[in-house]
Amino acid sequence: MLKNLTSNWGFEPILVEDGEGAWDALQGENPPRILLLDWEMPKLDGVQLSQRIRENDTNDPPYIILLTGRSEAEDIAEGLAAGANDYLSKPFKKAELEACIKVGERLLTLQFEHIQALADAELAACVFTHALEGIVITDETGKIIDVNKTFSDITGYSREESINKNSQFLTPENHDDAWKAVLTTGQWSGEVWNKRKNGEAFVQQLTINTVNNEENHVKHYIGMFSDVTERARFQEELAYAANHDGLTNLANRQLLKDRLHQAMANTRRTGTPLAVVYLDLDGFKAVNDQFGHEQGDKVLVSLANHMNDLVRDTDTVARVGGDEFVVLLTGLTNNDGCELTLWRLLAAATTSVDIDGMQADVSASIGVSLFTKDDDITDEMLLDQADQAMYDAKKGGKNRYQFFGDKRLG
Repeated sequence: MLKNLTSNWGFEPILVEDGEGAWDALQGENPPRILLLDWEMPKLDGVQLSQRIRENDTNDPPYIILLTGRSEAEDIAEGLAAGANDYLSKPFKKAELEACIKVGERLLTLQFEHIQALADAELAACVFTHALEGIVITDETGKIIDVNKTFSDITGYSREESINKNSQFLTPENHDDAWKAVLTTGQWSGEVWNKRKNGEAFVQQLTINTVNNEENHVKHYIGMFSDVTERARFQEELAYAANHDGLTNLANRQLLKDRLHQAMANTRRTGTPLAVVYLDLDGFKAVNDQFGHEQGDKVLVSLANHMNDLVRDTDTVARVGGDEFVVLLTGLTNNDGCELTLWRLLAAATTSVDIDGMQADVSASIGVSLFTKDDDITDEMLLDQADQAMYDAKKGGKNRYQFFGDKRLG
């Protein structure tokens, strides 16, 4: 699978049977530049091979992506400490792998350009001047002594604007713990949100280290950072897609269950009831049959927007099937308020599609299951109750709502 995928992306993959085979391939005249190493490879596993590659210490090392079924933070840290540049936990999506490889490709390109730039210059000065990371050096009080060009490129602050200023003007808000770690352990590393000179927010991978003098007193602080905004946004998009419906942008079943679990815990703690409202459209199949799925999708999106407008920010509207929705109503105080919302949801779902003389009418059948502090049921049981009540509403004539067991709030 990996061979076909990478070939389709324009690469020329080399497959090997084990870690020793991978090491041999690296000793050839044209060694691979991006390595996809399985943690559990025979003879020489991915971590051991990463260590050997780094110990070989070339000026132009390959980019290593560790593929692993392990997901514990300690395992991931071990792999990165061994020399891997990135990791993917199995099973992973094709888009995740492609993104990791593209990041490696870009970094290798920058790495090559960086090496060329340093070739004829004194190493320490060139590392500072041409480093891919932004670098800021301060004295023991935090006053900036120097910054490099990449620092200015990323932040927008010129060297002249930065020199002699206290580095607090660069410090992200709400990150006091980072500085506490620097003061107590001498270093800190992590991802933080910050702002450029123009006010634009960006994500930086930041590392702060202390440099001590011979008396072990702080002489300098050195901050090194990279702009990883693109990667952070991609991760946010993946997280959003995993929890939301692709058509309506409503919560999906996974996010609904998570919020329902939390809401039930809150009800048990505070005594405030909640309601699970299961809504299924009546006549929606006719819309798809007569006017096509594109028109049907428009009806679904319109209904999703209307339902979102009807409920409070503390409530949740989710799409759990083709024409099935669940609304989680929390913090209920009386039955009248709950039923008023149900009538409004029925009205939102009632529509008529009329195109070229053809007409299809849509309504909704709603099932409601209430949950109170003393109820001893699970979230799955609560959803099943609402689903059953919805079917009872359909049998009762459609375009109506039905409470499970005719249970209502006092």
